[in-house]
Amino acid sequence: MKKIFTFCLSLLVGCIAAHAQISTPVDETFQFVDAEGNVIPNGTRVVRNTVIDGCIYADVFIVNKSEAAAFHSLTGTIKSISNAQAQCCYAPTGQIGTCFPLNNEGDTFTTNTFAGPVCQVYDTLAEVFVGDNSSCEMELQITKYDNEGGLPGATAYPGPKITVFFTTDPAAGIDGVTTTESNEIVARYTLDGQKLSAPQKGINIVKYADGRTAKVMVK
Repeated sequence: MKKIFTFCLSLLVGCIAAHAQISTPVDETFQFVDAEGNVIPNGTRVVRNTVIDGCIYADVFIVNKSEAAAFHSLTGTIKSISNAQAQCCYAPTGQIGTCFPLNNEGDTFTTNTFAGPVCQVYDTLAEVFVGDNSSCEMELQITKYDNEGGLPGATAYPGPKITVFFTTDPAAGIDGVTTTESNEIVARYTLDGQKLSAPQKGINIVKYADGRTAKVMVK
């Protein structure tokens, strides 16, 4: 009897954990984009190795790709840094925001909450000042908040996360992006966690082969 109870308890805990994972998909209201407006998918590693006047620029932007205004913030963390100094001055394109110095591994910042009208573009203004044999890996993540009467809602929704790798090493690869995600769909769920055998009209929670989950509207 005790073994049966233990098994049922383990099964229940597993189901709760699985449901928790399904219930917190990546919110894709805001997206990272490059200078040409191309979406940089969640999980992408962006490589930047073009040095201009002793600096390498991320050239990464954030835009509201949905059909409704919302609020958002940006969080950045230095994963590694060598012979370099970094900063991020996040702001609407054409403006200069508060600059956050990032000089050591583990340094992090979170911006204020910004309004995000549809199609409004924000520039991360992330850059690294380099010398010889310099490198820096910076993780960036968007957090989205609902628009409640023109004010940000209390609930935070984790958005896309990418990594920007700045390097003076031309052998690091072509200046561009490398995606590590798989777009193969392995399962679909309703909002309350019920597994679907086929796409269902409305919002579906889609799970991909690489473990990502996302909300998908099926018409």
